[in-house]
Amino acid sequence: MNHGGKREGAGKKPTGPIKIKVAYSLAPDVVEYLRSITHRPQAQVIEEALRDHREKHSGIEKIR
Repeated sequence: MNHGGKREGAGKKPTGPIKIKVAYSLAPDVVEYLRSITHRPQAQVIEEALRDHREKHSGIEKIR
């Protein structure tokens, strides 16, 4: 992905952790809940929920 600049290393550098875009089909009630959340990004809600689930069900310690 080119973010400008012809020289090697030129252009916008990524900030923060790298994210991977994915698409999933979700139940209507889940989508409705996600859309109702306005105080933080939907991706953050999903990430936190999945990390909590993973922690509870696999014995993996918290990663944040």
